[in-house]
Amino acid sequence: MFAALALLVAWSAAAGAVAPGDGLLGRLAPAPWLDTPDTSQQYFPIFIGASPRELVLGRPPARRPRLQAALRPLGQTQAPRILQTLGAPSAELEAWPSEDWNGQPNWVYARWRESPGRPWRWLSASANWRAEWTQRRGEKPLLPEERDPGSPADKLELFGDFLDYSQVNQMPLFGNCVYTERAGGAVALAWPHPREKDARAAELSKPGRYAAHCLNPPARFNAEPVAFALRVGPGGVEWPAEIEWLPAPAPRPAPVDVPLRVRAWPKEHARRFEEDLRVVDGEEFAIYPLSARRARFLRKGSFQRDNDLEKLADYLEERYRVLGIGTRRQRFDWRGIPQSNLIAVIPGREEGPPVILADHIDAACAHDVFERTRERVTVAGADDNATATATLLRAAAVLKGLRLRRPVWLVHLTGEEMPSDGIGAWRLINEELAGGRDVRAVVIADFIGWHRPGKRAFQVSPTAAPGSERMAALALDAARKLAPGLTALYAPRDKERNAVFNTDLQEFEYVGIPGVLFNEDMDYSEPGNRSPHNHRSSDVAANADIPFAADVARVAIETAARIADDPDVGERRTSY
Repeated sequence: MFAALALLVAWSAAAGAVAPGDGLLGRLAPAPWLDTPDTSQQYFPIFIGASPRELVLGRPPARRPRLQAALRPLGQTQAPRILQTLGAPSAELEAWPSEDWNGQPNWVYARWRESPGRPWRWLSASANWRAEWTQRRGEKPLLPEERDPGSPADKLELFGDFLDYSQVNQMPLFGNCVYTERAGGAVALAWPHPREKDARAAELSKPGRYAAHCLNPPARFNAEPVAFALRVGPGGVEWPAEIEWLPAPAPRPAPVDVPLRVRAWPKEHARRFEEDLRVVDGEEFAIYPLSARRARFLRKGSFQRDNDLEKLADYLEERYRVLGIGTRRQRFDWRGIPQSNLIAVIPGREEGPPVILADHIDAACAHDVFERTRERVTVAGADDNATATATLLRAAAVLKGLRLRRPVWLVHLTGEEMPSDGIGAWRLINEELAGGRDVRAVVIADFIGWHRPGKRAFQVSPTAAPGSERMAALALDAARKLAPGLTALYAPRDKERNAVFNTDLQEFEYVGIPGVLFNEDMDYSEPGNRSPHNHRSSDVAANADIPFAADVARVAIETAARIADDPDVGERRTSY
């Protein structure tokens, strides 16, 4: 069966893997990590061989595809049920691994055929998964959702703008679809870049001409797009023998006992943390320390043409200059609106890839206001994510005198929230990888100012990239020593409470950079088990536990310092 995998990687008509003129996988961009749109307008492919980071740095490609072990029992359940809907005793399913909206592994099932050499036919979510079967995220397969570009409603879903939609986080489907001709089924366009949307809309929406099959893009085996031809029959699923099934993450990383790197904290740490939070969330005026300007940061959406994000970046830049810390801006436009990431550089004793400690400076749309008025206004963002911006400012004051082994970058990312959805993180990643430069590791704090009543707990969530569990172990040890009054909960990457998928850290995970997230104690699999103020107009300082957040900040800062001195994290070469 592995031969079928190889043919599907090449995806050539001559190999007999697909019908002539199909050309599905061969249409995909060769290096998606160099020109990536925001995450929701086109999902990033899952890499099941070498990661983009490893490929860019010239590390050897993988010899075998590596899939998470959880995918095997999932496929053993899903694929036979899909077969039941086809009316055939056996079939081949064209499938590839992806992630669902909770960031958990799942299978995309795109098409089917009776046997090798026969034409592929599209599957669909409406026809090939029955209502009586599980609808739970993580268990329900990812099947194509068909849209008719010629109908007004579907045309809007495919080619509209987020400002046109009645749901606050809805985004156009255009870049996550394959477009086929209704006469003959030939592929006209497969997962086009979202920038092509307006230019393609008129042709693709001609009545009766095309069908759109919306589904996550194929995985990549090393740099090549890949799909598996899974034979399903009475005996179940026949898996390619060459797949290496990765073990599930440990429920807790091996404990460590590392001396504290930050031995003295300013007495005014918590007070300064609160002052910074109230300025960044716009509740108090900012006084620029060098220019003496005054400003309040009230409009913090990347989509707002009159937003205050560039003013906020100017303010942060002056704060770092006062401390003698150099900065640089990554400037770019999105939707014709100026955007920028701000990077403050704390040099290390040695040259080398940096450890990044990051926040995001934009704020979410207030869902409660949108529900009432259909207006998109941004929240103050005291918890999400002024708590993290205050963390970085406190880190600057503490880390600049430590002479850490490796450089630390304090990175204020723009555009994390919908609808921008990771544009700042992708800009940073694209530029670093395009220049052949590595990032050693990433520590991100996001919504660290809320906890459930009576439970002063926060989460430590690693990514799936090698080295991340070591980072989490360093964080848990730091929490035990620095914040004994708090409970640090470990959230393995294969659990739904792991919130990496809901932050900028996911973009770094996609390309294989180790990372760890500090966030509130939450679980998306349990309704109501998260902050009631998140993405709502009530996300103000009065609804945050600021001393609690200041303590979590200390743990995050100490963790970044430890990683910068650690001889292992981010430097091990992967062996296949």
